[in-house]
Amino acid sequence: MSKTEIAKHKKELTSGENNPLLVIIPNNLWIAQHGQPAYNAVMDLFATTGLNPPRRRDLGSREVFHFRNTTELFQVRRAIYNGGAAANAFHIPPALHAAHLGAQLQPIGKAWIIHKVGASQSDYGDDEKFFSV
Repeated sequence: MSKTEIAKHKKELTSGENNPLLVIIPNNLWIAQHGQPAYNAVMDLFATTGLNPPRRRDLGSREVFHFRNTTELFQVRRAIYNGGAAANAFHIPPALHAAHLGAQLQPIGKAWIIHKVGASQSDYGDDEKFFSV
């Protein structure tokens, strides 16, 4: 995650008690293919799955999501993918692209999981397989 992205979301990254955070950086190629309304709908699923309305875990940002624990984060991911509500948000790995030409090749975004917001880069990491099938 770049310093610009961190600065953009500093308020959201430092607010709240929930840990971990999931930060999704949008993939413009996916948005060009499926449209902004489809992107927003998937982000709304990450924000609301498993919560009673009108609760959201993203403070309305559609980019930074607060979870009670890592288990909840991955339960939401599984529910979104396995439930079929947003299967097109997930992609096959690049090594399999040639063998599966009709498959979804672009992920909806890049996922960063932050366990502790701090100054050192070791506090967060890019989960390259978060949106992989």
